[in-house]
Amino acid sequence: MKNNFIFLFFIFLYIINFIIQLKKNNSVIIVLSINNFYVPYVSVMIESIIQNAKQKRKYEIYILTTNISLKNKENLKYQIKKDKRFSIEFINVTNFIENKNLNTFAHLTIETYFRFLIFDLFPNYKKILYLDSDLIINADISELYDINIEGKYLAAAKDIDTAGSLNFQVGKKKYINEIIGCKGDDEYFQAGVILFNIFEIKKKVSSEILFYIAQGRKWEWMDQDVLNFVFKGKIFYLNQRWNCIMNWVGLIENKTRIDILKLAPKSLFNEYLEARKNPLIIHYAGSQKPWENPFCDFSNYFWKYANKSIYINQIIIQNKKKKKIQKLLIKYAKFIFSLFY
Repeated sequence: MKNNFIFLFFIFLYIINFIIQLKKNNSVIIVLSINNFYVPYVSVMIESIIQNAKQKRKYEIYILTTNISLKNKENLKYQIKKDKRFSIEFINVTNFIENKNLNTFAHLTIETYFRFLIFDLFPNYKKILYLDSDLIINADISELYDINIEGKYLAAAKDIDTAGSLNFQVGKKKYINEIIGCKGDDEYFQAGVILFNIFEIKKKVSSEILFYIAQGRKWEWMDQDVLNFVFKGKIFYLNQRWNCIMNWVGLIENKTRIDILKLAPKSLFNEYLEARKNPLIIHYAGSQKPWENPFCDFSNYFWKYANKSIYINQIIIQNKKKKKIQKLLIKYAKFIFSLFY
């Protein structure tokens, strides 16, 4: 009798564990890496995910950070509270990145390297979807998460920006071909949207190895270069609709981003033009952001969801402050110019 009870008890535990694993495997696991400044804009992205989520499954959001305030954490938790399918958890990664000599540049901050930690922090998941902070999701993100990437390290869209730059920027092709090791003009991928195959990656590399490689030389595009260097050759390339980059204007004199993108291989450029008609993920890659320039390319997608964000007032106020500062800087620059010319 006692032995039968013990047997039934272990059967019960097995069934419970099976159900837990089944629910975990059916969940959409999303990882973000942000600092306190970016919380309002991530709030808008999260709102776009919620508004487009069609399925009844769980959507688990994990945010890697070092400095998000308690108030902002509470705000984001309150935001997703309205939808029981969503959960959010904050992971402080300070101890993992301290004492590391990591390169940063302009709008690309230390948080960009946090995605290296995914493979060690989430070893029990089969797949993890990493998203940059300057995105708008215009589809059910589970459609991307469910893509079959067996036998591949990851899924990502080809970086059409880089593909075009190879025929525009001096020395770029040599760097991508010889240093990164991408031989084709369109093999290099854009790292703002990545579906990682954790099972395959754990067999090849660890987070610590990626950090070691990152500190080994000065990479032009930092962690994105490292990921391309390590994982090239086993990439599932997503359609440009899953990472449709915006078209900046005037960052290079008399040019737009599309002037550079059209230098990419014709098939890739045509795919991008088609993606622009109905993008599934809009990526405000670069220094022009809709919260700073409300009339930039694809800004309508951002403001559609920003109007439903709990941070809408703060976003508008910060935008007005930014404009005032820009006007003052322009006046100051003109004044300095008048002194010498």
